[in-house]
Formats: sequence, structure tokens, C-alpha cells
Amino acid sequence: MSLAVLSSTHPARAADVNFFSVSKGILFAQTNAGAPQLKTGLPYLFQASLVAETNGLSSATMQWPSGTRGLAQRLPGGPYTYTDRQPTAGLLDLLYPNGDFTFTMNTVNDGSRVAVLTLADGVNPPAPTLLNYAGAQTINSSNNFILQWGPFAGGTANDFIYVRLDTTTGTVFRTAFAPGLPGALNGFSSSVVIPSNTLPAGRALSGRIIFSKVAPTNVPAYPAATGALIYYTQTEFFLTTTGAGDVTPPRVVSTLPVHGATGVSTIAPFGFNFNESTRQNISFFIGGTVAGLTFAWSPNGATLVVTPASNWPPNTTIGWVLNPSDALPGFGDLNQNPLAPETAFLFTTGPGADPITPPLLGDTMRLVDGRFRFKLFGETNRTYAAQASTNLINWVSLGTNIAFGGVIQYEDTNVPALSRRFYRGLAP
Repeated sequence: MSLAVLSSTHPARAADVNFFSVSKGILFAQTNAGAPQLKTGLPYLFQASLVAETNGLSSATMQWPSGTRGLAQRLPGGPYTYTDRQPTAGLLDLLYPNGDFTFTMNTVNDGSRVAVLTLADGVNPPAPTLLNYAGAQTINSSNNFILQWGPFAGGTANDFIYVRLDTTTGTVFRTAFAPGLPGALNGFSSSVVIPSNTLPAGRALSGRIIFSKVAPTNVPAYPAATGALIYYTQTEFFLTTTGAGDVTPPRVVSTLPVHGATGVSTIAPFGFNFNESTRQNISFFIGGTVAGLTFAWSPNGATLVVTPASNWPPNTTIGWVLNPSDALPGFGDLNQNPLAPETAFLFTTGPGADPITPPLLGDTMRLVDGRFRFKLFGETNRTYAAQASTNLINWVSLGTNIAFGGVIQYEDTNVPALSRRFYRGLAP
């Protein structure tokens, strides 16, 4: 009799999806050694999230009674998410009530999987408080730094803490972004070591600490993956490293329309004015509309104007979030200091489109070489066109531009060769 023994040293293949969740969160910000404060704007979040193996997922959607949304990977190597933000907890609960949320996951190796999470009432943890806030403003990046926070009241080994630090070029430090992953922090954790030479010198970095109350759920439809219901609270803060360079984060000093404006024209552009020149990258969330958008930066990079390609929807609140938490912080200054995450603004449209004020021509000047210079004056951030003619019948374009600050300057280089020239400004 012969006996053959087959053995293998290869571990069993991991599931394509190992974690997915439905969660509700609250955003706080800590700006000093005192207690964190609730953020203004859109501080209440709903999120569907899915953690997949590298190249393990083709697509995923989340469906609930109000609709279906796709999940997208907005951070390199990060989870697939769908996120919505609302100004009040009541409105968030109205849009995402208790009940079934169905995930459809088209995986590479495990086929198509459908799993349901049933959202139930829960309690958000208290806001995390950074204990060594002052020390976090003078970090020597060549040394280890221990980031410390107050205890997670009621936290358990099943709960989850997440820490992340960003510049405008990407995430420079983070802990595991889902419970159960290697190195994940649980509800008993109160600090994390940031290794030496991890943080760039002479820089401000946006940070966040998230306390998550986790209720794992058995999902028979996909037993290799863990589903969970999560109620979380996030505290955002800045930390600063020593060294040469600008370490002051940029901020939005004003918007037009102003935050909270009502009766806004459905064709009005929306302008963000920063306190300094920016890198002119864009990372944003917008709610209340699916209108196509065009983006234009002022020459000094301190103003961004967003114009709807079609009208804003009438009688609707439009919510803006710059540097959303589930994406890289694209908005930042020239030294890679990011704008604070989840910087939010709201405005509400009126019933329709208001007429656009026609532009006026002024400040005319003939230059020594014969060129002609003039300005168009109109509504701030509106788009206007300038045209020229020799006979008041046939007109040629001199350019279509945005009136940053209400003014556009033009120079006509064709004048020296012409005996006469007429000009007009138009609101396209």
C-alpha cells in the first residue's frame, strides 16, 4: 500500500472585501488646548464605506429607500466610500433613517456579493481631545513624537480609533483605517507614536482623531467580510513642525455669495477668496445639485470662481465642502500647508435667474506703441466678453474672461494698423 500526502505552505486567499460599514458622524475642531468645538456649516455626516484588497474590487454600490449611490476610492489605497453632509442631525436622520442599506459588491475573485446592513439608533462618542496640543505646534520632525488624546469614554476593545495627518501633497501618517486591520487602534488607545523623519519640516499639517463606536454584524451573504454599524466623532486640528518655511495654514476670508445667503440667482457664480496665494488644486464636495461646473483661478491664485455650466436648481440649498475628509486636501498654500478639512459654506437659491448687469467700458488709454488698453467694469466674478469692430457690423472677440474684483483689463494689439476701432462689452 502506498500513501501520498499533499501539503501546501500557501495561506488561504483573503476575501476581496474584508470590511464594510454604514456610519453617522459628527465633526469637531480643536484650535487650542481647550475643548474641541462643533464645526459650522455641514458638521453631520453619513458614510457608507468598504475596505477591499488591492485590485480586488471592480465596483460597488449602496442602496437604501431614497436611492442608490456608487462607492469610490478617493484616497490612494484607502477605502471605497460614499459620503453626505448635512447642517443638522435631524436632517441627516431624515435622509438616512433607520433601516436596510444594501451593498452590491462586484469583486474580482469572489464574484458578485450582496449584503445588507440594518441601521439602528446609536450614540456618537464624545469628541476626541488632543492633550498635547501646545507641544504639537513645535514638533521636531527628526525625533519621534507621541500624539496623545484623552480617553475614549466607554471605549472597548471592539471600538476603533483612527489618526491621520495630511499636507496638500498627500497623507504623511495614518493608522489602520478600519477595525481588524493590522495595527488598528481600539477604544483603549490613548496615544500613537509618529516615527522620526515621517513629517516634513517647516510645515503645518492637518490632523484628525476619530473615535468610532462599532457594532459588528454577521453577514451570511459574505461571511469572509465583516459588516459594521458605526457612530463616530471626529476632531480636526493643525500641528506644526519646526524648520524654515511658512507654517501658517491658508483660510477662506470671504465668499460671494456670502455664507448663508438666500434668494441667490440660479446663474450666479460662487467665489472663494483666500488670504494668500494657493496651489490652485481643487478638492471639494457639493450637495444639492448635479449641475456641471467650471473653475477659474484669479492670476494671483487667491480667488477661485465656480460657475454652473447649467443653472443651479431653484429654491435649493447648495452646500460646499473644501478639503473633504474622505479625499486628499487639494486646497492649500504654496508651502503645502493645507486648508482646514471640511471647510463648509451654504447658500440657497431663489426661484430663478436674475438679469446680469451689463459691463461698462472705462479707463481707456492709448499706449506709446499704438496699442489700446481699456477695462470692463461689471459684477464681481461674472463672465464678460469684449469685442472690437472697424465698422460696427462685423465684430471680433478680444476674449471672454471673469471679472475678478469686478474688473477685466484688455489690450488690443491690432490698433496700430487700423484707422478706426470700436469696442463693446457683453454678458454672454
